[in-house]
Amino acid sequence: MSDKEQNSEELTFSVDIYFSDLLEFKLDEIAEAVNEDFPSLTLKNIFNDQDIRKTNEPIAGVLSVEEPSETSKWITFISAGFPDKENVTVQNLLPQIRASYGFQEEAAHAIENHKYYLHISTKPADQSLETRYVTAKILSAVVSVFAKLPVTMAIMPIWASRYVRPQDWVRMTAAAMTNEFPLDGWISYNVGWDPGQTEPLKYASGMTRGMQHFLDTEVIVQSAPIQPTEVVKQLYGVSYLLLQCGNQFNDGDTLGIEGSSEAWRIRHNKSDNTSGPDNWVLLHPETTVDEFATFGPRQAAPPPDGQDPVKKEAKPGFLSGLMRKKTH
Repeated sequence: MSDKEQNSEELTFSVDIYFSDLLEFKLDEIAEAVNEDFPSLTLKNIFNDQDIRKTNEPIAGVLSVEEPSETSKWITFISAGFPDKENVTVQNLLPQIRASYGFQEEAAHAIENHKYYLHISTKPADQSLETRYVTAKILSAVVSVFAKLPVTMAIMPIWASRYVRPQDWVRMTAAAMTNEFPLDGWISYNVGWDPGQTEPLKYASGMTRGMQHFLDTEVIVQSAPIQPTEVVKQLYGVSYLLLQCGNQFNDGDTLGIEGSSEAWRIRHNKSDNTSGPDNWVLLHPETTVDEFATFGPRQAAPPPDGQDPVKKEAKPGFLSGLMRKKTH
């Protein structure tokens, strides 16, 4: 077993929830709410304790996952009883705030003003995409119970390095239960102008965060003379193809119509870091990167001019099919 494979066995899905005021709850109540809202799930308070957890006191708790079986065994709840004001600051979390599109100001406000927090986490039983996805859905369902409360200010899926508005989390959880991957919450798109270029505000680049929790890879757009919004569009589109449609890329594939001035090149960048992800790198036709000097010869031959093989191979029902196999 490689070092990277060994490291992947420690993969954890974790979420921090910020509260504006004191919250009291019982684990039985959380399990019952999840089981009622999501009939396909069965959670249980294995210790059958009736302790009232209060967010102004240290919290430690566990729910067991009874159904679906063979996905995730435990959901853990932890809190110190007070916020970490030394490390959880706007200055320290600027990248996460910037990645929280449409929620940036509210995220910053939640960081500065939350009084209590709760950390909830779980681990997949194996490393298959379907098990990871179901594990994330179970965690998302638990978090959605808290997301509906008026004291909940913001939710941070730590693997995606971003913040999510509570009502958006509820919406995304409902979508995830129908096997629509929540690309706008479980993945972040870290995009901006490239400061390494001589002409300011002309060249943009970016990358995803969080995809490696599902596919052991991230997607990168190398610097090109395009708007940041175009970078987000490409990252989002390729994330959709990989996670929702199950596309299998080859090094050297074309994204777009081969031979056109708008065709992007897809290159594979294998990580030298045993614990880091491999990357799919998207090269705009006018990228500043020297493709062959950086990535070497293409492993896949380009298609004939006029073809768009990546789009042709997209199968939007891939994820639903994968989940059907998981439950049979």
